[in-house]
Amino acid sequence: YTTLFRSHNVGDLLLQIVATRLEELLDDLGMLVRLGGDEFVILVDNFFDEIMIENLAVNIRNLFKEKF
Repeated sequence: YTTLFRSHNVGDLLLQIVATRLEELLDDLGMLVRLGGDEFVILVDNFFDEIMIENLAVNIRNLFKEKF
């Protein structure tokens, strides 16, 4: 959508910002991998319990509520 109505440069910048925010959120919990395009995978290394994963999911969702 962004590259369609803006430019590829804007789309690339947006992906970089998303990646930075996700990496900062993950800290030492795991690793962020970009598969290609706008697809990311999060690999969680230090899995403690289900609640930790639920909290991470909520934090990721909230991250996208912030303005870019």
